[in-house]
Amino acid sequence: MAAAMITWGCEAPNAAEQRASHLTTEEVMDMPLEEDIRRVAALYPSVNPWIYTDDRSRVRGVILSGLYLAGPEQLGVFGDGIIRPRVYVLDTDKKNPKPPQLVKEWSFDPEQALPFRSKRRKMVGYGYRFHLFWGDEIDLAGKDIRVTVVFERRDGTLIHSGQKEFRVPGGGR
Repeated sequence: MAAAMITWGCEAPNAAEQRASHLTTEEVMDMPLEEDIRRVAALYPSVNPWIYTDDRSRVRGVILSGLYLAGPEQLGVFGDGIIRPRVYVLDTDKKNPKPPQLVKEWSFDPEQALPFRSKRRKMVGYGYRFHLFWGDEIDLAGKDIRVTVVFERRDGTLIHSGQKEFRVPGGGR
């Protein structure tokens, strides 16, 4: 987040602003949508980004702890478009590498993204928090994956986040 603040030139709000920035569910739902999204920043938990089965025997998804869509003011806003998180499997064959293989893509229009909106304004603005379940049908245990997010504006412009690579726990590796 510090890199995003430096990149976007954000300043930390004072304590009174932080207390006043906690919104009700209704206030969050009524916030306007920004059409002119210019940047996408995706943040993940630094220690344990995984969603496990109840018995913790298998990873079923990844947590996207902060997704910030920056508009013209360079602060996180709620976007008028489609949020598309994607997970790719990476080929670890160094001699004959294949391109990353898309294994899961989610799609959230503004209405579907409502439950994932933050109620509290952070230093970089408002954002989203997603729990991205790939479910039981996909087994990524022990595999190297790449997670990216694409924001599709209403005018068709695609804005890409950076990519984050992980080794999924499990699989005996």
